[in-house]
Amino acid sequence: MQVLKFGGASVKDADSIKNVVDIIGTYSAEKLVIVISAMGKTTNYLERIWKAYYQKDSDLSELVAELKEQNSNVVENLFKDDSFINSRLESIYDDLDSILSKTPVSDKAFLYDQIVSVGEVFSTVIVCEYLIESGMDAVWVNVKHCIKTNANYREGIVDWEKTKGAINATIGEIDKKIIITQGFLGATPENYTTTLGREGSDYSGSIFATCLGAEKLTIWKDVPGVLNADPRFVPKAQKINALSFEQANELTFFGAKVIHPKTLTPLKKANIPLEVRSFTDYTKPGTIISDKLQDESLPPIVIFNRDQIKITITRKDDQVLFEKDVSEIYKSFSNQYLNVNLSHRAAYNIWFAVDDQMFKIEPIIEELKETFNIDINNEGFEVLTFQYYTQSFVDEILAGKKIICKAFTEKLMKILVVNEE
Repeated sequence: MQVLKFGGASVKDADSIKNVVDIIGTYSAEKLVIVISAMGKTTNYLERIWKAYYQKDSDLSELVAELKEQNSNVVENLFKDDSFINSRLESIYDDLDSILSKTPVSDKAFLYDQIVSVGEVFSTVIVCEYLIESGMDAVWVNVKHCIKTNANYREGIVDWEKTKGAINATIGEIDKKIIITQGFLGATPENYTTTLGREGSDYSGSIFATCLGAEKLTIWKDVPGVLNADPRFVPKAQKINALSFEQANELTFFGAKVIHPKTLTPLKKANIPLEVRSFTDYTKPGTIISDKLQDESLPPIVIFNRDQIKITITRKDDQVLFEKDVSEIYKSFSNQYLNVNLSHRAAYNIWFAVDDQMFKIEPIIEELKETFNIDINNEGFEVLTFQYYTQSFVDEILAGKKIICKAFTEKLMKILVVNEE
């Protein structure tokens, strides 16, 4: 058995879905579990619907209508007879409309998961029905029957024992060769939907591969594999052919977006290799990540953490910051699962560069505001992380950027910058 994961870009429209079906067809001899994200930018769109709902925005009905129109366009370009697929989608729309017709509850994170999760249901229903129409032996599975989490909405923590039992019980009863399920989602003991963290579908693939003892997990991306830089910002970015789990974990820890940071640890423990491949050129091999010793010397690597918020914290009584203060601040960050990409501590203040996640930052401000002054600055900051770097490589990347702070060792450098251009 193999597990394949397809991200939103790979199923963004009808032609993309046809391409995914072609890829799946190359695995004709194997049983597959296929994890699929929401189509294209659907998650971003559903986030707008979520905000409009709890803010009681008059644009809500228009946003929902636009979402339905987007799905309708995909269906019209895929199916000769769309009556059955449309009836299935109408059932999903009814569930969404039922949520949106009620007065919003106070728990915004709970609302987020119930609304945004609809995107993965849309995409998997459409892909599964198109596979069946194309003559493939496929079945749709609700991931809520498989991945069990706590009630920490927007960052659900997986209950591995219950999840392994549920996955094997659910998948074990299915005699179809192709099983289609949703990424990014799980369910609480009360069967409410949870999400596993933004871009968490890679992690979903890892959970299924680990629990099923799969031969391999393959993540299909719009790049040829793991690169030494984001090709949007470094046109000459190079593909890395092979990485150890440790090397790949370091990249994800420092913010590389090609793999979700929770993905690799379960695979390493189970000794299941991961391959990152291109869905645009699927005949070519990608990057293999495994525990085998890697002989390949790595090129200089840079990771771009863009859209950073700089949070500066001081005491309200003008006292210096003691260890107890710093501990209290970090505890608040930890409670909200907010990762720090770079920080600097002085006598009277400490600042942090973090991802732009105001839904995490706002509760931190509320928790700390009695003791601390908190300044939020989002004026175009980036954190650049360099590994195996050379000075010429660093200088090339830093062109047109103003350095705010730099921390480095022999093999690692982190720099907070703003664009001067």
